[in-house]
Amino acid sequence: MSKIHFVIYGVGAVGGFYGAQLQAYAAKSEEFRVSFVARGQTFIALKNQGIKLICRNENFGKIEENIIIEKNLTVYEKFSEIKLNPQEYTVVLLCVKSRDTISSCEDIAKNLNDNLVVVSVQNGIDNENKIASVIGIEKTIGCLTNVAAEVLEPGIYIQKGTYGLVLGELEKNKGLVVIYEAMKAAGVVVKISDNIMKDLWSKLVWNAAFNPISVRYQANIGQILTDPERKKRVENIMAEVIKVANAENIDIGPEVAHKHIERTSALDWADFKTSMLQDFEKNKAIEIDELLGIIIKLGNEHNIATPHAKALYEELTAKLC
Repeated sequence: MSKIHFVIYGVGAVGGFYGAQLQAYAAKSEEFRVSFVARGQTFIALKNQGIKLICRNENFGKIEENIIIEKNLTVYEKFSEIKLNPQEYTVVLLCVKSRDTISSCEDIAKNLNDNLVVVSVQNGIDNENKIASVIGIEKTIGCLTNVAAEVLEPGIYIQKGTYGLVLGELEKNKGLVVIYEAMKAAGVVVKISDNIMKDLWSKLVWNAAFNPISVRYQANIGQILTDPERKKRVENIMAEVIKVANAENIDIGPEVAHKHIERTSALDWADFKTSMLQDFEKNKAIEIDELLGIIIKLGNEHNIATPHAKALYEELTAKLC
């Protein structure tokens, strides 16, 4: 196969972060190309101004920045508008919110070919099943990322701290290694998981706690972890998620929560706003059911008490009314 075609479907903080990195490599490589699927002001900004990514890292107590600026992007409003080359391997990085997974996949399904796969670069533990229900499990690849990225304005993104991307099969998929090698060549920090569902649940331990709590108190990571009451709430919800995961036959222990707290306590995470808080501040719908509600639901199914998750869910529901 002569080329690989990455399609960034949804160009929020995560899509903008990975899209900018891949586009920067594609601009100087003949091995693959990149297209973007965006809406509204993001579509206009990418079409007219290109994409800008500010990568911020802490080294020896000092903040260093690297800036990627790419123009002349290939941008569409719908995936079905893209003219795919059947000789290319098309990799769709699905970076939309969970509520848009099905509708996005229905758009993708209008333009399928044998050499296309969808990678779920999303929050939650059920997006892969949703994708597979529309386009087939053989075209679905699990994924998680812990990138701390924010949208400064449409088309302009900032990344704070270290990150990693993990790919994993739901069932045997010949494209996994192809995607891994292409991303690695582009300088993306990526690895392959031998148990992607366990990794997704491990990420949910962080997401189900920090995201809703950040909205409840309208606080960044530093403001959560330096407040004893808020930090305790994080720890309590993490413990409940782990209990539910174990009931789902996902073998993770309390050390996962400790590692999350330790990683997130790094200086370069202090002023980071979670994706849920970013959405809340922009008056967008938040993923409360996908990240917190699902823990309550599964807890009820397994007869596991989740009082801390329920209390926070009720507080957020009242706050959103």
